[in-house]
Amino acid sequence: RLVRMFSFAGDTVLDPFAGTGSTAVGASRVGRNSISVELEPEYLDIAEERIKEERGTLTNYENLTVEVTR
Repeated sequence: RLVRMFSFAGDTVLDPFAGTGSTAVGASRVGRNSISVELEPEYLDIAEERIKEERGTLTNYENLTVEVTR
């Protein structure tokens, strides 16, 4: 809800403490781009999986990329 309230379609949302990727998933659902940063490997693994699963629910999934740098 906050992503929709404080950004416009096509904007990029920055989440410097991504956790399990909720902001990235929410942003993709409402037409926003997102950049997420997470230092904890266990959370990073969960976030990466959630974002990849989200790819199957989007109509423009070809624009969704996941890049993990460890």
